[in-house]
Amino acid sequence: MNFISSKNMITKIFLSLFSSLLFILSFPDFNLSIFAWFCLIPLFFSVKGEKPLSSFYIAWFSAFAAFSGTIYWVTNSMYYYGGIPLYLSFFFLFLLSAYLALYVGCFFMIYSIVEKKFSQQAALTVSPFLWVTLEYLRGHLLTGFPWALLGYSQWRMLKLIQFSDITGIYGISFLIVLFNVALFFLLSSREMKLHILKRFSFLSISILILIIVLIYGNVRIGEVKKILSNRDSFSIGVVQGNIEQDLKWDEEKILSNLYKHFSLTESLISNCSPEMVLWSETALPFFPERKKEYTEMVEDFVKRKNIMLLSGALGVDEFSGNEKIYNSVFLFTANRGIAGRYDKIHLVPFGEYIPLENLLRITAFDKIIGTIGSFDEGSETKVFEYKDKKFSIIICYEIIFPDLVRRFVKAGAQFILNVTNDAWFGETSAPQQHFSNGVFRAIENRRFLIRSANTGISGVISPVGEIIKKTDIFKEDIFCYPISEIRIKTFYSTYGDVFAFCCIIFSLLFMLFILFQRGKN
Repeated sequence: MNFISSKNMITKIFLSLFSSLLFILSFPDFNLSIFAWFCLIPLFFSVKGEKPLSSFYIAWFSAFAAFSGTIYWVTNSMYYYGGIPLYLSFFFLFLLSAYLALYVGCFFMIYSIVEKKFSQQAALTVSPFLWVTLEYLRGHLLTGFPWALLGYSQWRMLKLIQFSDITGIYGISFLIVLFNVALFFLLSSREMKLHILKRFSFLSISILILIIVLIYGNVRIGEVKKILSNRDSFSIGVVQGNIEQDLKWDEEKILSNLYKHFSLTESLISNCSPEMVLWSETALPFFPERKKEYTEMVEDFVKRKNIMLLSGALGVDEFSGNEKIYNSVFLFTANRGIAGRYDKIHLVPFGEYIPLENLLRITAFDKIIGTIGSFDEGSETKVFEYKDKKFSIIICYEIIFPDLVRRFVKAGAQFILNVTNDAWFGETSAPQQHFSNGVFRAIENRRFLIRSANTGISGVISPVGEIIKKTDIFKEDIFCYPISEIRIKTFYSTYGDVFAFCCIIFSLLFMLFILFQRGKN
């Protein structure tokens, strides 16, 4: 059975792969963000005239190629550090890319249904709303994986992305799809012999919205910078230890790795005397509540240097004989020792926990998941308070979840710290893609974001998304930066994904209208 019409098959394959290529080039390491603004146009032409199911297959194929080329780096951590055979690593890449591609396939299938049921203009009108709906679902279903959302391609276009303090990342995706739709309508409507004004209608609206967005961005940057100029600052120091992943969990290397962090921190203190020092995710690869000899060394160091230290480590709780283990960050102070702990809330599937672990461990997956440890989920949206400072810490993967980060700010955090260990990904595009997410979290919440990564990228991002400091990967580094606390809350911090919910409601109402019309017929 032929799902796709044989007419111009080669052309359709070429167009769909061209869309894939433009998508890949829009993201790090290529960062050709302009390509995102027309990456969907070849795919729209590819599905033109196809039945809904055919459109699904064409779009799924294109998206599969796009995601495979964007998140190819997952094989690196599986093969080199997870003990998973190379062929199985690529198999899991295939599964993940195939899953993510389903959302794009569904988008174009629904687009084709609306086009056939009503008109091309109706299908194009609903497209930006539908795209946001499906991106939101991708970020939440099955624990969520909102990596490489279309809006993230614009992470360096600061004036453009300032309105994400209202809409979140989804507003940027909406605008990009709107422009793709407008350009496609302009190009495709030539065949319809429409009046020139009608042909340019979508593009005119898109340009008007873009102008408003850019004006808002320019004004907002000025307002936030003015607020920052009137605030007192304090210095935060960051240590990038650059511990090799193979050595990080070696029991015999704990002391040498600890002394390395002590030495780098001493250099940091002599250079800039920070009030607070940030080490990376699991910079202390042990349980501070249990390994008292190591913990006392850290506490003694903090006391002698009179600093506040935050470091990733392993947390543990025991309840009636049941043990829970967490990926945590500990706060050490000079007068209290361990003064607080945050336990990671959103864990990485198959990296930090095994979904349906009891079931999977009795299947052929046992060989794969046996080398990957399982953590328990934290439950508290923790805001640390020390002296007059309120701040929160997000660990690694949590930075890609906008609603999670904004919950910390809503709870009172005046700046955000992020610790991670991207050594798993080697010298791929993953560290850069991961870091670029932080630009949006800073803008959405109008907070400084300070990041310590074991092997990089560490850095400082301002509340307007400016990258003030950015380290190289796989190099030792230390730096300080004076940041200001901000107490204002944005619309996004306060109300969350209202824009995305509006898109979902619009899309659902439109789908119900289609079903109603079909029922009548």
